[in-house]
Amino acid sequence: MERDTIDRTGKGRMKPMGVWAGCVLLLIAVVLLLPVRSRAAVYGTIGNGTKMYAWPLSKAELTVYCDEELTEEQGKVPYSQYEILKMTDSLMKVRYSSEDGKKTGYVSADKFIYNPSYKRTGAFVTKYAGMYLYKSPSSSRSKRFVFAPYRSGGITLGVKGNYVQMMIKKKNHFYLGWVSFDTFRKTIYRSMLHSDQILADGTYSLTARVQKADSVEVKKYKLKYQGEGLYTMQSTDDKQYLEAASDRKLMLVRNGAYFYLRSLDGNRGINYRGEEVSAGDVKKQQWILQKVYTVPMKKNAVVFSQYDPDFGSMVYQNGYDGARTVSSSGCGLISLVNAIYALNGEYLPTKELVNFSVSRGHYFYNSGTADTLYPDIAQEWGKTYHFRHAGKTTSFLTLRKHLQKKGTALALVPGHYIAIVAYRKSDGKYLVLDSAVSGSRPTCIYGDWKSQAQLSTGRLWCEYFHLFSAR
Repeated sequence: MERDTIDRTGKGRMKPMGVWAGCVLLLIAVVLLLPVRSRAAVYGTIGNGTKMYAWPLSKAELTVYCDEELTEEQGKVPYSQYEILKMTDSLMKVRYSSEDGKKTGYVSADKFIYNPSYKRTGAFVTKYAGMYLYKSPSSSRSKRFVFAPYRSGGITLGVKGNYVQMMIKKKNHFYLGWVSFDTFRKTIYRSMLHSDQILADGTYSLTARVQKADSVEVKKYKLKYQGEGLYTMQSTDDKQYLEAASDRKLMLVRNGAYFYLRSLDGNRGINYRGEEVSAGDVKKQQWILQKVYTVPMKKNAVVFSQYDPDFGSMVYQNGYDGARTVSSSGCGLISLVNAIYALNGEYLPTKELVNFSVSRGHYFYNSGTADTLYPDIAQEWGKTYHFRHAGKTTSFLTLRKHLQKKGTALALVPGHYIAIVAYRKSDGKYLVLDSAVSGSRPTCIYGDWKSQAQLSTGRLWCEYFHLFSAR
């Protein structure tokens, strides 16, 4: 079924709905049972004012310790609700009620998390009726813990029998609980979890912005994310690591198209001579990092999702029929994020991208994102994030040649945009990254190799392609 939409050519001619992508949510089941890969997530971090309410796994008394090493016993506490103030994969800092008032202490994470090593995924409540989280693996009304309304975001933490353990965010805090697998299957969309990683892992050339006779020569480094905004950078020549304040972990701070290389505390930096100095916001400490191209592969693909709990509920635009969000209408934005990240490892900030699209008139309420966004944002952001808009085509031959020349693309399929980031000559298939996996398209959250025939029919029929190249 087609709908008339505004003609952006200025000629007054009406065009079919194919020019737009609305990315309407289709409430179709997504299977959870198989553990899957994930990346360290900044979303879900407990601390800095964000806490989590939780009940222990066991109804037996819980031993709480005074120290993080769990060696000095503080006391035994009856089964009750706790406040989790900080959390790692192995340890929790908790607050609880006692006869002497509120106390804090430490417990092992496995007292609350059923399977701490489970490969976690993002979760987004897509059912208008919402759902309940339960204190334990149960569906008894007496065990209800908290109600998770439509568009709540969270994280799946594991599976026990027919129940899924989750943490759901309401306002500024999380709640840890359980839902039946049947409820989960009917209510939740999953997404990959992502961190505050502004550059993808890979090999990069490092060039000082200030070029003088005594500046460091251009070198290549293997960049690897270590979490919490920190990276290691190892030279591909002599295998030595860049260090600041005697630590291999460096904090990368972006300033437009340039980066500062800082110590963990931010007080020390590296200047254009490669010397460690007091950190300063000056050009002599700014660096250019550009990724050495590697052909994208499914095994290391990163697929940003519209349903990411960090930004899925962000309002794209309000209107007469309610808010349109990134989860419901953001495929044109997040597919672009996927295409550029695969192209050069640089993350386009989603919230700024939403504001750009709306302020420049590229989003139309209840229709979607106009493809006028892509040449416009390449002109405005391309120099900063090192990419170009290389045109638009309907030809698979042109697409294939472009991908083989280290480019990526974004394709319009029925009511939706997808990213196409590689071509595999051995079997003639294309690597597709879908930002809104649902039962309506035969795609998964970790990327899919698809043939030209598959991309020429059904819900993956490609009407045209926008091409992007590195600069």
